[in-house]
Amino acid sequence: MRAGPERTPAKVPPGPATERATELDSWPTTRLLITAGRHVEYLGNQILAPLNLTMSSFTALISLNTAGPLSQSALAGSLRIRAQTVGKILQGMENEGFITRNRGVSDRRSTKVALTDTGRQALQNAQKAVNDLSLENTDGSAELRLLLKDLITDIPATDTNPRSNPGHVDPGSEPGQRNECAFPDI
Repeated sequence: MRAGPERTPAKVPPGPATERATELDSWPTTRLLITAGRHVEYLGNQILAPLNLTMSSFTALISLNTAGPLSQSALAGSLRIRAQTVGKILQGMENEGFITRNRGVSDRRSTKVALTDTGRQALQNAQKAVNDLSLENTDGSAELRLLLKDLITDIPATDTNPRSNPGHVDPGSEPGQRNECAFPDI
């Protein structure tokens, strides 16, 4: 992982915020990442709730908009979550009319997921709403993005599902196509 530039901590007057910052100084990096992720997801879910979306369904819309129709397992891979988990997310999206799911013609075990026009509109509305989080415009956001991308790239996929090995043939894939990895880059 790339090392970032050394920073001199800003002087903060004593008080509750200083005590909280001191507590955070004792946290391991993993706990900081998990807590920050939960806070961002919570805020995003609050912003997206009026649109009948969550941060999970929002990222699924982004993946489908970028890649086009995908098998359910390929979508799970692009989101770096298990197929069972993506199924729960897709149920709500399908109920809202944001996506369609159709059984494969050649392999009835596979399910193709596609974005609808309603889903594209929901994505546009959601992108405007999520911009309110302003994470992309904060000081250091470019540096943070680089560090997070390095972290995601450097951590090996730890999926224990034997079907996600590189030699496994995804029922939703084209004949002869094999998985590249358990969690492809997104």
